[in-house]
Amino acid sequence: MIQNKLSSVFIIFSAITLLFLFALSCNTAKGPKLIEYNFEDGMQQWIAYPGLTVATETVKKHGGQQCLMVHGTSGNGIWAYAESNKFDLNSEKHYKLEGWILVDSLRSDSTDPQVILKAGLYRDGKWFKNIYSPAYDLDHLGTWQMLAVDFVVPSESNLTCSITIDKSTNKKSITTVLYVDDVKLEQLE
Repeated sequence: MIQNKLSSVFIIFSAITLLFLFALSCNTAKGPKLIEYNFEDGMQQWIAYPGLTVATETVKKHGGQQCLMVHGTSGNGIWAYAESNKFDLNSEKHYKLEGWILVDSLRSDSTDPQVILKAGLYRDGKWFKNIYSPAYDLDHLGTWQMLAVDFVVPSESNLTCSITIDKSTNKKSITTVLYVDDVKLEQLE
């Protein structure tokens, strides 16, 4: 009788263990569902591109106590102003990238300078694809504007992403003072 009870308990335990292991194997998602940069704890591993500087700022913040300030000159041959660290993405998932940007000043020898929020996708550590938000409206300098874009991650393995404040060209030199706050990349499904 005790033997039968032990066998029944063992069978039930084994079935539960197998179900648990099956559920784990079905969940192949490796990336986080939400990445947020609010800069309350510092620069959160954001870096400036050559010719520019990043620092936290407490006066011109969008939300919370501080934001990221980016200032300097992004010269010829440089594509962007500042960039986040890289993180994993989940293949074939729908994401929304959004962030608040305030451009205080912008000087360029370009007739069409831009400030854009970009998701840079990398496959096996090499650049793969860029996803761009609409550009900051430079007719409204000095205002906080939300830049946002939705996208679906391709069915690739080993994809990572970084978020970039981009200038959409490497042919022109652009001098700027801009602020970034409340940036997030969220998996929607």
